[in-house]
Amino acid sequence: MRKRFGLILFVAVVPAFLALWACSQKPIRTRIALPDATNIGSNKCIKCHQDQANAIEKTRHWAKEDPRTPNATNGCESCHGPGSVHAQNRLDQKNDVDNIRFGDKSPFPAVQQSEQCLKCHTGQKSNWHVTKHIQNDVSCANCHKIHGQGEKQLKNSNQLELCGSCHKDKRLAMEKTSHHPVREGKMGCTSCHDPHGTGSSPSIKASSTNDLCYKCHTEKRGPQLFPHPPVAEDCALCHNPHGSIYNKLLKVEPPYLCQRCHSNSRHPGTLYSAKDTFTGTTPSNRMFAGACLHCHQRIHGSNHPSGKMYMR
Repeated sequence: MRKRFGLILFVAVVPAFLALWACSQKPIRTRIALPDATNIGSNKCIKCHQDQANAIEKTRHWAKEDPRTPNATNGCESCHGPGSVHAQNRLDQKNDVDNIRFGDKSPFPAVQQSEQCLKCHTGQKSNWHVTKHIQNDVSCANCHKIHGQGEKQLKNSNQLELCGSCHKDKRLAMEKTSHHPVREGKMGCTSCHDPHGTGSSPSIKASSTNDLCYKCHTEKRGPQLFPHPPVAEDCALCHNPHGSIYNKLLKVEPPYLCQRCHSNSRHPGTLYSAKDTFTGTTPSNRMFAGACLHCHQRIHGSNHPSGKMYMR
């Protein structure tokens, strides 16, 4: 009877969860086929789109002396595609999708939008198509203003605010007591990540998390005579790089952090709780301040001949 009830519950609940998950996913827009059209020149575009023309004239995209820019080739149509059909449709008061449009409100999928940018910005081409950004239908124009000014024509010069508009959990983590100096402007999201992709996950500027951390924290690199295995494996096993309520970006405060691995070795395996350490006949000081680090100070590894237990 119980097995039958469990099977009925499984059959009823799992499809419901899958349906909720599907509804929560951002739909990926499909490609839009464009009509055959010919170039008509930017002067005709400006007759209707004067505001956009005034804006782009102040950007690097419109520097005609640079042969790499749109203005040095086909102007507006370098990015938006040939405009003859678009111009005729406007005269006929048609609202057909007849040229490439960019941004959040564009009906074109991120892949199709970004392909226009990658025709010139070839440096970002190799890894862009394997990033989480493109897989989640995020295009270049979601972060950059094609007709905008400023550093790299970003929609917001503050990287924390720009990236945090989507990565809200990471933005919130940065507000915690222990955090990298991103809020203070001493580094940015791109100090560690390349939003255009690197081949590593999650688009970090190194082949591994540790190699990335070692760029600044070189004293932790080693090699050590007595390495601490989790340190050599992944810094993120103990640290949360985006922020923590504990000192030094630790995920959990010692001794609980250490006891996630050292549950019953050498020291008693009893969890160091308030009841076990502050009461009874043998109160312990392991809960105070550095806890395990009172003795095991070289927790990232030791080069001392007697440093097997990371005490020196």
